[in-house]
Amino acid sequence: SETTREFIAGVNLVIEKGMPEVEFGAYAGYVDPNLENPQEKYWGSNLERLERIKAAVDPEERFWNPQSVRPTRGEAGAGDQVLQEL
Repeated sequence: SETTREFIAGVNLVIEKGMPEVEFGAYAGYVDPNLENPQEKYWGSNLERLERIKAAVDPEERFWNPQSVRPTRGEAGAGDQVLQEL
């Protein structure tokens, strides 16, 4: 409900104001339709690498949710190279 969303937003605001030096991300297991730039919030500096891996293992996005990692649309084989590095 809207009341619940407002309550959660208020709790988040109190936490953020109490810890201004911390850059908060988000819990990737919870799809938050109100989250701006969700992939960046969930995956941070790992996003680009995860996009290349996704391109190698799931380019057709069979495993998908509204805020999941999207495969890169770059050069062919880029994801395969990342997998070899693992």
